[in-house]
Parts: sequence; structure tokens; C-alpha cells
Amino acid sequence: MTNYSFTITQRQTQRKGMAFDLYVKIDGRKYRPTLGYNLDEQEAHRRAIEMIATIQRNLKAPKLPIEQGPRSTVTLVDVLPTYWDTMRIQGRVELSRPQVIIDQHLLPFFQETKLADLRAQDGLNYIKYRQEKGAADGTILREWGVLLRILNLAVDYDLLDKNRLKVVHIGKPPARDRVASTDELKAIRDTVTPDFWRAMLVALHTGLRESKLLQIEATWIMPQEDGWWLVLPKAKTKNKGNAPKIPLNSIALGALMPDGHALPTGRIFARWVDRNPFTTAWARAMQRTGIVGLTFHDLKHTFLTRLQNLHVDYEVRQWLGGHKMKGVTADYSHGGKGWDQKLRNAVECLALSYGLSYESKLGGSTDVDKSPKSLIDMVPRRRIELRTPAFSGLCSAN
Repeated sequence: MTNYSFTITQRQTQRKGMAFDLYVKIDGRKYRPTLGYNLDEQEAHRRAIEMIATIQRNLKAPKLPIEQGPRSTVTLVDVLPTYWDTMRIQGRVELSRPQVIIDQHLLPFFQETKLADLRAQDGLNYIKYRQEKGAADGTILREWGVLLRILNLAVDYDLLDKNRLKVVHIGKPPARDRVASTDELKAIRDTVTPDFWRAMLVALHTGLRESKLLQIEATWIMPQEDGWWLVLPKAKTKNKGNAPKIPLNSIALGALMPDGHALPTGRIFARWVDRNPFTTAWARAMQRTGIVGLTFHDLKHTFLTRLQNLHVDYEVRQWLGGHKMKGVTADYSHGGKGWDQKLRNAVECLALSYGLSYESKLGGSTDVDKSPKSLIDMVPRRRIELRTPAFSGLCSAN
């Protein structure tokens, strides 16, 4: 039986709020992992017990040859079990991306290297290598973040004395400003399958990211007094948030409920098990249409840019985009009929802004009475005709 004692301390961080750190001593060895941020007392204690149990399990495993002469023989592979345990304990559900980064890029480059032998130049060599392979700046930045997290964990668990790569600074890539033009949307519409086009329509009229869009369940579509809403679960990561609920205009609702008379069941886009086949379908559509430099995520940029061009309030755009808002804006943008109406006005104007017919792919009714008394109230219509309206101040900042 192992003996341990621990304390939980708090420290204020500039970007993430209050950090909760665990200081634990097990059989004479000290560990200093971070449990999370902005936790209550009960949650912090629960995570501490889970973290201690994880450390104890690792101690029972075959001992790593930590010291061999003046330097550690620990490699990246040796730290990975602790990395995955930490990710799961912290509730990170999106593990596929770091798994790909580790398996396809980090391990092939660093697998045989002893972590204590790493120097800043090794980090620069990795960045240069990935650039030569044609990796985008944002992709390299994500890979670098995973690598630094693994090395920091190695330090926290006394498998490494110091993370020598943290001095290597990677400039943040410029924000993408690519938006889809009407002609590009027409070309894609005529190329992809009806189901894929439906998914695109939802992205264009809700601003959802690809991963969240593919997760949409029928139970998330809910009627309220003013119309239909997509009520979303809380985002699992802070850097990829989403609005808690998004009003559905006729385009988005028609894409989510193509039959027009009954709610679907289960996942709306169950055809795609995960993002990989969906991403492949997008790449093929870009190849067939000859469109260059447009990603599916750019549909979110298109959504927000069109809202801006319609003079939709900044706070509404931020809220619908799932972006963080500071100060008074965040305090007062949290609900109520007036706020809900501002959100709905924005997406209703968006539905009318494209000047583009979406008729060819949906194959079902696409319009719904705003009154959600009954599904029978849906009005069948075989096409969605979007025309640039006289907005009559509906989308103005006032």
C-alpha cells in the first residue's frame, strides 16, 4: 500500500481564470499536476483523487529506466500513457486529432530521442521539417502545442528535469479571412450529394464547426414560442466554444428536417461516422469544382461575414459564433425575449441574403411556420428561393 499526502492550491492565471494545482507526495516522490480551472471544491477534490489513483497505477507498472548516467533515458513513448490518462481525467472527448498528431508526426520525428537530450534547435528542426512537407502554419502550431504539453507533463511527473523546447516561439498564423462566394456555393451544390449539401446549409446558417455539426442529434431541435431552435450541449474545449442555442431560419430547419412533417431520430448526419470521410468528401468536391483554398471551416467565416455585412450587432455575431465576450457585453448577453429576438432577426435576414436558389438538392419541404404548436403546421415547399429583400431595418444595429 502506498503512502501519500496531498494539498490543493489555487492560483490566478491571466487567460484561464483560477487554476487548481495538486501537490502530492507518494512514497517520497513529489508530483505537481494541474487539476483544471475554475473548479468548485467538490470537483477539485474528485479530480485530485482520480489523479492520485492514476499516479499510483503508473507507479505499479514496470519502472522506467529514469536515470542512466547524467541524463534521463525517457523517450516520448514513455510519457504517452500519462498524457492520455490526463486527457481523459480532464474530460477531453476530442482525442482523435492529438492521436493523429502523435502517431503521424511527433513519434516518427522524436521517437528514438531521449527527452533530456532535446534542445531548442531540435524544435526548430521539427518546424522546418513540417514546413518543408507543406504543413500549414496553423497545423504546425497545433502539433507544437501537443508536443509542449507532453514535455510539460514529463516535467510535472519528474521524468524530465526541464522542458527545453518552450523557449522556441512559433508566431501565431494570421486569422483566415476566406469566405465562400455565391458562385462557389453554386458549384459545390451541383457537385456534392444531397446529404452533404444539407450539412453545408446548416453550417452556412448556424455557423457551426464541422465536428459539432456532425454530432447534431434530433433531440437538439426544439420548438419554442418564437420558432425552432437548435439547443446545443456545452463545448468540451474552451478554445472551440459554441452558442448554447441557435435560432433556426427556414433554410437551416429545412436542411435538418428535410421531410418537413416529422422530426428525424438519432444523429441527423449519421451517414458520417466521424470527420474523416466527411473531410474526404469535401476535398473531392474542391477538386471537382476547381475551387482553391476553401475549407469547410470557411463556411463559418462566411456565416459571420454575411452577418457583419447585414449590420448585425457585434455582440450578436460573437454570441452566435461561440466566441468569448468580455466585460459588460458578456454580462448582459445571456437571454431573455429581447435577446432571443435579436438572434432570430439575424438568422432570418441571413436566410434572405444569399440571392441564390437552393432548390436542387433538398428534395423535401423546407419551410416551417414560426409557431411551433405542431409539426403539422409545417408548410411544404419544394424549393427555397433566397432573394435580397428590402430589410426595413430588421438587420440594422438598432
